Amino acid sequence: MKICKVTGCTSVHCGLGFCNMHYLRFRKYGDPSITKYQELCNQSGCNNKHSRHGLCDKHAMRVRNTGVPDLLPPSKICNEPNCSEDAFRNKKCYLHWNEQFGSRSKCDLCLKTFVRLKCRENERKKIGSGRNFCSIPCRNYFTDEFGFKSRRNLEWCNWCKRPYSKPKSLGIRTKLKFCSLKCVGFYQFHNGWYEPVNKGDTLSPERYKKLRDGFDRWSKDNDPWNKGVPHSQKTLVKLRKARGDRIYTVKNMVNTSIERKILSMLAVNQIPFIGGIEEIWNADKQKWQIKPKQKKFEMKEARSHKVDAFIEPNIVLEADGWAHELYHHPRDCDVNENLIEQNQKIFRFSEEMIHQNPQEVFHKILIAIKEHAPKLFEQKNLSKVLTFNFEKYGYPI
Repeated sequence: MKICKVTGCTSVHCGLGFCNMHYLRFRKYGDPSITKYQELCNQSGCNNKHSRHGLCDKHAMRVRNTGVPDLLPPSKICNEPNCSEDAFRNKKCYLHWNEQFGSRSKCDLCLKTFVRLKCRENERKKIGSGRNFCSIPCRNYFTDEFGFKSRRNLEWCNWCKRPYSKPKSLGIRTKLKFCSLKCVGFYQFHNGWYEPVNKGDTLSPERYKKLRDGFDRWSKDNDPWNKGVPHSQKTLVKLRKARGDRIYTVKNMVNTSIERKILSMLAVNQIPFIGGIEEIWNADKQKWQIKPKQKKFEMKEARSHKVDAFIEPNIVLEADGWAHELYHHPRDCDVNENLIEQNQKIFRFSEEMIHQNPQEVFHKILIAIKEHAPKLFEQKNLSKVLTFNFEKYGYPI
């Protein structure tokens, strides 16, 4: 029986040479000897929150994509002498990088010798290919002339130019095609990312009906056994008691997705506001705590209300979720009356409007700033944004 490789530990082996306890520590913190929660990233000069393996999200993603936590210089040319090809990996082009790992083959069309990785032989067997092609044009020309067909759909990677098998449905829907996650990472590092072809396009009526029919069929097959059966009085009392004892934390009530969209609109355009949350490290409890930064207004009957976003001097922005529209909260009317008495201008936006038409929401916020905060409007030069919205979307200035 294998034992944990950590000195002094006699527990049974679980993974990577560690027992279950040390394996979980290594997986979470990157070091099996760490027993306490790490507050910050261990990179010098980085004060971001710790995420995994002793690093924050930014440095962990760099390690995953490039192997080092620091930014690599954007070298796009092979560093071998007398070579001007684009860099593939480790600052070398595809041919030089594959010299020690690849096998040489001869193209069946142009008879040119090229390098192929040995690990790609299994992929070629899977797609049923007994031919060798050095490039996409050679493969396409051979297919048109002699009718070459593979057993599965054959695609060519946009980064390493190697063939691989892929379902036809995925090949049609994607704009760029990659054979592995490593090629995706290298493409992102050198050329940036791209938007999908069908981004923002609505589903066709046939496709929407097919999806809806499938969902209805699944819902019907997975209905609970007591659907439609009224609750007993005893069960209703238990549900009411549990609902009354439920604790709503700051995380549940503040910083929802629709609130973050409105706050990001203001932050990107450098419009000063009061709202959102702040994460504070509690050294005693060894965890991050959330502190709301919303503006608080006093209401009648010794009550108070914190608005989602506040722009000085008197602009209040509220993001109403689905519950506000479904139950028609009477508290919203009371809040509006109390804020109007305090000379505040209230603007409410529904969840559907924020998700489906954020440009119109931001345009209404700009109009409100123009009417009720003209100094801020001139200081931030927001007239350019209004002009851009008019030219692109046709919104009135």
